[in-house]
Amino acid sequence: MEFIEGIYRMAPPADEQHNFWAIDILVMLRNAGVPHAVAGVGYCPEAVGDAHVTGAFVPDFAVQHRLADASDIEFRRNHDGWYPSTMLRLVGEITSPGDADVDRGESIGRTPEQGSPSTC
Repeated sequence: MEFIEGIYRMAPPADEQHNFWAIDILVMLRNAGVPHAVAGVGYCPEAVGDAHVTGAFVPDFAVQHRLADASDIEFRRNHDGWYPSTMLRLVGEITSPGDADVDRGESIGRTPEQGSPSTC
């Protein structure tokens, strides 16, 4: 499921390898000593207003610069549970061969400041 422009969109189900690859990469990052590798955490650009979250995304895995501090937690409280994308150092998306055209392939190469494809 993706969150695009304030609307949840159900993508076609990925094959089981999609999640295996994401988990394997996350475990490798953690085993390599990358301290803030996470999965299942949602982010959005800080430029959005408090009333409406746009450009939010939940990557398959990510590496944050740091753990959430007090300002990040306050941001999350004011933005429907989304952390600021400025916490991110690396965002990873696993694109399955069978659904490469719908599995957010266009988000590759974007920075947190550029936001998700829905904000550009």
